[in-house]
Amino acid sequence: MFLDQRFLRLNGISILYAFVLFIAVEPLLNGYRIQMLTGLPLSRLETASTILYLFGFIVSSFVFPIITNKWMKGHKVAFLSTVLWFPYWVLFMLLFAFLFPNHHPSDDDNYGAAFLIMGSLIFYPFYIFLMTGISLIIKQHKEGTVR
Repeated sequence: MFLDQRFLRLNGISILYAFVLFIAVEPLLNGYRIQMLTGLPLSRLETASTILYLFGFIVSSFVFPIITNKWMKGHKVAFLSTVLWFPYWVLFMLLFAFLFPNHHPSDDDNYGAAFLIMGSLIFYPFYIFLMTGISLIIKQHKEGTVR
């Protein structure tokens, strides 16, 4: 029973990590598609997505260690989220593409975004590792075992 709860919590944390990256990457890939859905001008959408990305990065940097500490209670199995987020991210990307198909593929030619996304995909496991490490430090600090 205890292992099942830890497994579900680990997957919940991984889903949160994947969703945050999905929210950050999706406007880069599908700006025109989101523009068609919302009716916002593309310049306003780019500004809003940049603000959302920065705000999400800052907030998640404070919230994720707290959530990881609370849900995983300092167990080192939380480091598996550095790998488990990726299948959920792919699932979110495929689900968005399935729910909102692109009827005008010639409009979505933002090839420069691919470099930003590749950089994010390379950096993100290190970010998750850092957030999980901070959560373990918080746990040790609460217990008074930090030297």
